[in-house]
Amino acid sequence: MCLLLGKMYPILMQHAFKLGKELSGYKLTNYLIADHAFPKAIQEGKLEEFIDQLLKDMPRRLCMDKRRRFTLRSNVRAGNSYNNELEISNLHKNAA
Repeated sequence: MCLLLGKMYPILMQHAFKLGKELSGYKLTNYLIADHAFPKAIQEGKLEEFIDQLLKDMPRRLCMDKRRRFTLRSNVRAGNSYNNELEISNLHKNAA
């Protein structure tokens, strides 16, 4: 499963980014293992149909939900860190 996700995730992440969304690794993993649909598709030779359905389901079932707060990725890009806030508050306490 790790190897499969390692190959699929970057490709699907680019597709989701084009849609203006962010792919959820957790939701993708659950989608692939739900009802054993992925192994069944391979066994029955219906992998292309499975992938087509996955791409149709992606915007509403596999992407992260919108939040009012920043995501971890947004905080990292902005340079915000919980650790930095703790260090700053400790410096203020030590200075007083």
